[in-house]
Amino acid sequence: MTDVVRGTDSLVGRLTSVVWGTEDSRLRATWRVLLAAVVLRATEPLSGVVTSALGVPGMLPRGVAQAGVFTLLFVAWARYVDRRALADYGLEATPAWFGRVALVFAAVVAAHVVWFGVAAALGWATFTVAPAFGLGVVPDLAAVGLALAVNVWVQETTYQGLALRSAAEGAHARGLDAGRAVVAGLAVSVAFFVLIHGVAPVRMPTLAAAGALFGLLYVHTGELSYPVGLHLGANFAGGWLFAPAGIDRTALFVVSETLPFVGSLSAGRLPQLLVAYLLVVAWLRWRDGSVGVASSVARWQGR
Repeated sequence: MTDVVRGTDSLVGRLTSVVWGTEDSRLRATWRVLLAAVVLRATEPLSGVVTSALGVPGMLPRGVAQAGVFTLLFVAWARYVDRRALADYGLEATPAWFGRVALVFAAVVAAHVVWFGVAAALGWATFTVAPAFGLGVVPDLAAVGLALAVNVWVQETTYQGLALRSAAEGAHARGLDAGRAVVAGLAVSVAFFVLIHGVAPVRMPTLAAAGALFGLLYVHTGELSYPVGLHLGANFAGGWLFAPAGIDRTALFVVSETLPFVGSLSAGRLPQLLVAYLLVVAWLRWRDGSVGVASSVARWQGR
């Protein structure tokens, strides 16, 4: 009988160790990363249910609903799953935080303007100003920008704040030093980014490179303002400020390429993203004196 009890206790202990960490009382990092995917996937259909129930379709209402749904899930996650303060993810409701988002966003827009300006000067691309340009397109682009900002905040909070941090903490708990653990977390974040988008294999390298640039800015700073600004700039400038010919959307400039890949590269946005990333890194180096790995990302501090 004693042996049976001991065996049962041993089995329960093993099962418990699979689910719960030994270094703290939270779910293991592996389960937190997988659960983060569920959280992200749940926001869009739930926001669709909300807007349908209220009878307010459209990109902006859906974005507002997504912000509300994700905020509830995120607060619950921080309190009951991750057991940390919201500020520890790199979030601040301050003018300085939003200023950093705007700074990185401006760097991406500037990179797009220079890229397409050079392409036009060399005869590689031509531009057509949107027929609806004027009072009609400006509110449309403002609404699109706000909706994209919400969506990007949700994504980057999940990719970096939830997935990358959880993976880095898990790797650090298993013996990697904090710096290497953060780099391991970046690899998980990039894989997470690619798999969530579920694109064709031919686009995976481009998508992985973009995800790496978003994650690197979080790795350098431990702040979500930088990847949010980069991602928002990529989506807005690369899809709505400049749109390839044949795309049915309200864009300020329609781009027709005369040299192959000018337009397709803009869809991937890698040249512009890389230039913007390097500009931001140069600014961080000027401001802080160096740019490295924010090892604090791998260290959990409970509530």
